[in-house]
Amino acid sequence: MPATSTPCASPLALLQAALLLLAAGPAAAVEKPEGRAVQHDGYALTLPTGLRIVAYQLAGAPRGSVGVSWLAGSMDDPPGKEGLAHLVEHLAFRRRVAGGTVWERLQGDGVSFNAYTVHDATVYFESAKPDQLRQLLSLEAERMRDPLFGVTEEDFVTERDVVVSELRERTQRFDVLDGFETLQGRLFGANHPYGRSIGGTEASVRRITWADATAFVKTLYRPERAILTVVSPRPAREAAKLALDQLGTWATGPTDVLVPAVQPAARPAVPVPPDPPPELLELRGAVPRPVLLVSFQVPGDAAEAGPMGRAAASALWQVMGRRLVGKGDYEKIASFNASYRGLDGAGMLTAAIELEEGIDPKRVLEAIRDNLVSLEDENSDLKMRTKVTLQSRDFQLMATYMSIEHLDAATLAAFTRATGKLDAIQARQLQVLSLNQTIETYWHDNLKRSRSAAVVVLPAKDASEAAAPVGDLSSRMTEKHQDRDLDFTPRRAVTDVARPPGLDGARRFKLKNGLTVVLAPRTLLPLAEVTLVVPTNLAGLKGSSTALPEFTMAFAGTAADSRWGHAARLGMQGFTRPELEGVTFKRRGTSVTLRQVLEDVERLTHNFEFSRSRATFIRDALVKDRVAALKKPEVVAGAAHRGLVYPDHPYGAMTRVWELERLSREQAEQWVSTQLRPELATLIVVGDFEPGATVERLVTDIFGSWSPGRPGPRLEALAPLPTSPQVALADRPGAKLAELRLSYRIPEAVRADEAAVEAVSRRLGQSLMSLLREEAGTTYGVRTSVQHEPYASVFQIETMVDAAVAGDALVRLAAGVESLAQTPLPAAAVARVQWLLARDFGGAFDTVAQVSDALREQAFRGLSADHWEKKAAAIASLSAARIQAMAKALLGQEVILVVGDAKVLGPQLKATGFDFEPVKSAP
Repeated sequence: MPATSTPCASPLALLQAALLLLAAGPAAAVEKPEGRAVQHDGYALTLPTGLRIVAYQLAGAPRGSVGVSWLAGSMDDPPGKEGLAHLVEHLAFRRRVAGGTVWERLQGDGVSFNAYTVHDATVYFESAKPDQLRQLLSLEAERMRDPLFGVTEEDFVTERDVVVSELRERTQRFDVLDGFETLQGRLFGANHPYGRSIGGTEASVRRITWADATAFVKTLYRPERAILTVVSPRPAREAAKLALDQLGTWATGPTDVLVPAVQPAARPAVPVPPDPPPELLELRGAVPRPVLLVSFQVPGDAAEAGPMGRAAASALWQVMGRRLVGKGDYEKIASFNASYRGLDGAGMLTAAIELEEGIDPKRVLEAIRDNLVSLEDENSDLKMRTKVTLQSRDFQLMATYMSIEHLDAATLAAFTRATGKLDAIQARQLQVLSLNQTIETYWHDNLKRSRSAAVVVLPAKDASEAAAPVGDLSSRMTEKHQDRDLDFTPRRAVTDVARPPGLDGARRFKLKNGLTVVLAPRTLLPLAEVTLVVPTNLAGLKGSSTALPEFTMAFAGTAADSRWGHAARLGMQGFTRPELEGVTFKRRGTSVTLRQVLEDVERLTHNFEFSRSRATFIRDALVKDRVAALKKPEVVAGAAHRGLVYPDHPYGAMTRVWELERLSREQAEQWVSTQLRPELATLIVVGDFEPGATVERLVTDIFGSWSPGRPGPRLEALAPLPTSPQVALADRPGAKLAELRLSYRIPEAVRADEAAVEAVSRRLGQSLMSLLREEAGTTYGVRTSVQHEPYASVFQIETMVDAAVAGDALVRLAAGVESLAQTPLPAAAVARVQWLLARDFGGAFDTVAQVSDALREQAFRGLSADHWEKKAAAIASLSAARIQAMAKALLGQEVILVVGDAKVLGPQLKATGFDFEPVKSAP
């Protein structure tokens, strides 16, 4: 469900936002958001069948993308069978094509793909390299012509179980998901199209039949209800013709029909919902602290009101910060978030406030409904809302550039569906640039008490109230799928796909203070991203606290002046990320604001305000957050798991409450003076700028005065391996799903062979997904990943399965690595995984953010300048022996975490041969 939101704000963030607004003086008025139109060519046509095709050319784009928006969403679900549209979305990936299912073909060809269902529509999208565009269109055309071709009723039953597992996983992972669904139902009303659930409930999904699914597709998946969007470096007319060639008469209809015989389908305007009930509804959920959710009905995307809605959400967040600081209530607010969610016919502006125990949710609700909407301080509020509108305009302009850079065909198709405008690239930019001071009118017209609804999710009195898992799916979880690698033939040589990205050719030089600078121009879109990586001592060694970097960096940027705060005034994105072994400062903006982006990053290295009152406030906020977090079983379980994965090392250390309470201002001052040193740091600049002396002088002028700190002893330590396999069980009473997490530490001797461990990850990710999801339907998904840190690396398998089959599923997961270690892969299987890695690698350097992150990883991990070039060669030389050797190296120290109902899971683990230790509560 697409939404745009501000970052979740802690009390500390709220205070900083308010201080920044108060400090931003007259200088803000002279800095205007700037950008330039994205150069593109567009072509659109409406066919006799009513199908619309929209094609865009972005010359030089590194990939191609296809998106299809169907006017078939959850509002079309029959009463009592909510979740049908979403289930059909799942089933469409099981559509049979040559070589398997759509899912298998897309996965096997290394395509990035997904789909989503909203109230108004279902949207499918794929993205791959330009040479794969014909293939993408061919697959999507087959699915469009007959979405359920070859899907059986047995497939339907399995996928219905997958959807139930997805519902359970989202509810179990996201504590307030049910609260948001309830809130939307109250805001629009149970009888309104937008008041219905998108995913439905377990009961409503179980009521859906195979006949329901086929009837839904037959009625709603028709040409006049579809918009096909293509974005690529090809000429737009050529791409549109390519799509037509694949679709044939399904799109064109009889060849003798020269005018549209069927008009494109459009929904009638959604009815105006009644006023929501005014009272605050109380719910119970697995939350450590009360969460208040308040939402206002606002105009939606069809009215092109998305940018204004997002600006209003930003204004609500900042006004809330100012009011809370003024009232002194910020200490009673654990976090605050404001977001806009656009539906075609309406929108929702929602505030989510996590409260400390003891504060009355009704009082906070009244503050939002009354104080924030009234003109209690008319001039001040008007100036603030106007300023926030301009900030939001530039922020959204940059976000639009980033979306276009990712060739987001799905978003463009959805925009056309909602607005009817065919040139979505141009229209989205104009929509953002049209933002002006009319937010005051928007604010008064929409943020009304009478048009708001509210719920509060309170901590559950007894977590065991949840129903116990039922059913037995283990009979389906058998090794009956066959390896389709045997007939695999790569379409292109791996060396043509996994090409060296050329990052070793980026301009590198050092300033006199020792700062290393890396410049990497990327000129497709007007974006600029600046990253400063500062390696530090490994926190947690020789008595230092693992929380010290986080505590210290909370002081950064608090001494505001007239030149400070470009990020806030010009809508930049970014973050400051303190980690145990370094700090990353990142800011991104439009390329015309490159100077301001650089100035903001430079100021963060020394602009600290070390007052005792501030130190006390930061420390108390960290303590409260930690106390609340330790009430969550998954947090305690995760900390215990890390302790086993990284024994006797800061990576596995749990931050204790008493440790936070001992943090001091003096420790923070000393850490800054000894750790933030230019001679250890790397500045990375990626984006739309001309390489040469001008940008080098700009960097030198801004960062040349950064003085070296007081050097101290360099503290670092590799993380030792676990001594033996271990299994930990964390109890979550009543949980219907079991979370399974298998972590395999990568020994130092083989850690450099990244291609081999990623081959293990890619191979198991596909085979385990096929077994547990496609064949058995016991999980929503299996995720495999490789995580590299400066002092350790780990391969991880994660999934959530029905608790009734957790023991069997764990056996299957563990057997995957053992199988690769025992038997070398056949040549065809090696060729396939090599091809997939090549595709992954070939698409890993397409955007400004990807290039910036790759260069940041090089600096953070101390990799050579030609690391990525060497990795391309390592993929090309991958062999069965290297993959087997890596799998063998992983075995023997694995750490397994199981989270779920111990009464259900304990006997299963014992029966399947896993000796486990219970996870103890955090001290």
